[in-house]
Amino acid sequence: MANGQQLAQENLNKFEIWKATKSDSDYKSMIHRGKLNRGEISKQADIGKSAFRQNPALAKALEDLENYLRSIGILPSPVGKSSATRASPSKERDKSASKVRHLEAENNKLRSEILELKAKLARYSELEDVINTMGNIL
Repeated sequence: MANGQQLAQENLNKFEIWKATKSDSDYKSMIHRGKLNRGEISKQADIGKSAFRQNPALAKALEDLENYLRSIGILPSPVGKSSATRASPSKERDKSASKVRHLEAENNKLRSEILELKAKLARYSELEDVINTMGNIL
């Protein structure tokens, strides 16, 4: 079993791998209240949500990523409470991001089902071949 430091390093490595596979549009779909959605990141990268609070290196890596995304205009700049009056566009964005997350989860579930069914089909096709050869023997 891995100790805490090893687990922290593994989570950081998972995050870096996850980060390398994402495009700008992927990040845009994950924006929630001006930040990247930690819950979505934790699902996609297979990292516990608490790791973003408990692992300083992981928290720093996420902060650096968000600062970079702000510098290139993907994430909005942090502002005071004056932006709270413009809630309707962010609600629309939250709804569409939620819909995208739901569809991605459904897509992943269906892909998993397809893999299971392909494995069953392969098993049954082997069984069919055996039955056919036994039928020819008799």
